[in-house]
Amino acid sequence: MADRISKKFIFIPQDEIKYHVHGQGVHGETVTASELHLYAPSERSRDIAPLIKQMFTQALMSGRDMASQQNLDEQKRDANPNEEVKMDGEVVITLLYMSKVVDIIKMCDLFRKLILSPNICFLDDKQPITSLLLENLSMEEFDRLMGEYLANFMLPSALTQKKN
Repeated sequence: MADRISKKFIFIPQDEIKYHVHGQGVHGETVTASELHLYAPSERSRDIAPLIKQMFTQALMSGRDMASQQNLDEQKRDANPNEEVKMDGEVVITLLYMSKVVDIIKMCDLFRKLILSPNICFLDDKQPITSLLLENLSMEEFDRLMGEYLANFMLPSALTQKKN
């Protein structure tokens, strides 16, 4: 039976993201987003998501090759043989920056396009994020967002493909 991949996750920004609320009798009120609701890519983003997944998978495989060359897998097994190594957003983004096969600038540009695609990222699950709001994120916050997105949506399917 195939593992189910999540369709949505909530990202809690550390940077303050202020936006104007429109509709439902409220016009122009400025609020601070408490969370970003992110959705898995769909067929609608087929021109971007597969490229991101390909680059991420290449980084994952090259990182795995590098780890095996340095016998890191053995060291981890010796430390605690039953402990599974968890790949969260921080590990994912570190892997991307360390990769010799991934152009990190291209990856960031593609991810930016994906996040701005329809039905991918919403402020407080109400309003789509805009280019201007995304540009106001610090580089660290953007990296954290990209790492968490990839860990939630691209990593599970990359690992499933690797097992087959």
